[in-house]
Amino acid sequence: MERYPIIGRESEMKELRQCTTFARFHCFNVISVSGIAGVGKSTLVRNLFCDRILNGQLFEAYGWVDVSHPFNLRDFSRSLLLDFHSESLRANETINHGTIRFRNPIGQCRDFLDQHHCLIVIDDLQSKKEWDLIKAALLSRFSKS
Repeated sequence: MERYPIIGRESEMKELRQCTTFARFHCFNVISVSGIAGVGKSTLVRNLFCDRILNGQLFEAYGWVDVSHPFNLRDFSRSLLLDFHSESLRANETINHGTIRFRNPIGQCRDFLDQHHCLIVIDDLQSKKEWDLIKAALLSRFSKS
């Protein structure tokens, strides 16, 4: 995992680090980073994401999902599960000739999130409707994520 220095955005990186730490210890489920396309939101968040994975023990699991369009909750959940379990699943994928199957990816994803403190980045989410579908399906009141 490579990190690239972010020049001139140190204050924004510091703010993102503080937000994730605060969210983790105060049981906040969501931090939103929004803005105009092309200003570097994903780059900032990717840098933070890599920093948290490489340097921190704040979270038990990390996931990054690029939202497909049109949005499909089943595909979203499958992508997130693949990212959470990428090491073990890559080995199984080789054994199973490239076919990884989840019987119930939405339920399995919800169960995983209920049991682990996770940092998840959802990139390219385009509407509140998409977020509402994700939230209703995957985040329970008792989720650790």
